Amino acid sequence: MKKNTSPFIVISLLSMVLLTIIFSNKQYLTRKFRLEYIGGLKNDFLNQKEQLLYFFNGKSHIKEVNIKTSLKNYLILQDERKKMLTNHLKNGTWWLEENIKVNGEIRYDKKENEKIKIRLFGKFQDHYRDDDLFSFRVEYKTKEKNEWGFNFLRPWSRDYNMNFIINSLYQKMFNGPYINYEPVNLSFNNNFLGLYFAEDFFSKTTLVRNNIQKGSVFTIENDSINLKYSNNLNFNYDISSKIELIKKYDAVNIFSFCLVINNYHPLIDMNLHFLEYNNSVNPLFREGYIVPIEGNIDVEKKFNEYFKRFNFKFDQEVNNQIYKNIQLFKEKIPEFLNSKEYLEFKDLMIGSRFEFVKREKLLLSNLKKIKV
Repeated sequence: MKKNTSPFIVISLLSMVLLTIIFSNKQYLTRKFRLEYIGGLKNDFLNQKEQLLYFFNGKSHIKEVNIKTSLKNYLILQDERKKMLTNHLKNGTWWLEENIKVNGEIRYDKKENEKIKIRLFGKFQDHYRDDDLFSFRVEYKTKEKNEWGFNFLRPWSRDYNMNFIINSLYQKMFNGPYINYEPVNLSFNNNFLGLYFAEDFFSKTTLVRNNIQKGSVFTIENDSINLKYSNNLNFNYDISSKIELIKKYDAVNIFSFCLVINNYHPLIDMNLHFLEYNNSVNPLFREGYIVPIEGNIDVEKKFNEYFKRFNFKFDQEVNNQIYKNIQLFKEKIPEFLNSKEYLEFKDLMIGSRFEFVKREKLLLSNLKKIKV
């Protein structure tokens, strides 16, 4: 007589198989839940909140940007976005491959339509986890033959007001090269996406923004020059000659800003871009986000960690300049936060007012805690 299998045994076996599958894919499932579901819901909430606050406060002076591409090209972008997200879910790594460019059109602030190249933008998952709020880059030549480039990304991908604040202060205090962040209302294929930043991409845009006729933008990665843009036909790829043109004064200034936001992401190889013009090489500030200072910071260790590759070493001269900068920040940062320029920018970003204020308070708090 054939014995019947106990339901308890069947359930136990199925439970064991299910638990094995879950635990063997624990990291993937955790990332998927955190990024696609929790992260997606958070992004949707922030986007809806921004739009509601914007609508009820009657703001109508933000520039309109309309971008269009064919359905075929849009699906190419979406397929690649899914590939980028899957890579992060499976491996937890940044996206380092070159993105595909597709054709499209842009109409910026009611000007004439321009033919553009579009590609997805961003190595980290905050740029591509959403199927409609993703980041992308456009490049185009105007009828005057100027080469423009912009990254369109959500405000949270640039820590709301922080990169605007630091770039403005860097320019005003040290005559550093400036990257502009302009709030725009963005539509993609007639689908309104909400408020985005139009961030200057390294192109003729960067030069024009800094009143430079001829120049180049590059990074130094893995002992080689990675050229991003140049209209200088005589650009050379010799690292030693580039490093010799970087001034310790400029290195300390950019480091001082990283110190006050307690974040050194702008100084890693792929993020630290340089603008070369008039026989000088100047660091640019980008991709900074603020972190609360808790405890003491080993300033000497941090400086040497990021600048030894440029033959700079922490010494008394560096320490004195950092101290001087911090004292200057204590005067200039509160002054800028109350300036007309900043308040107008803040007014345009009415939907992110809470995030702005939170970071302003944190910035002022960090200033008090820094010990040099």
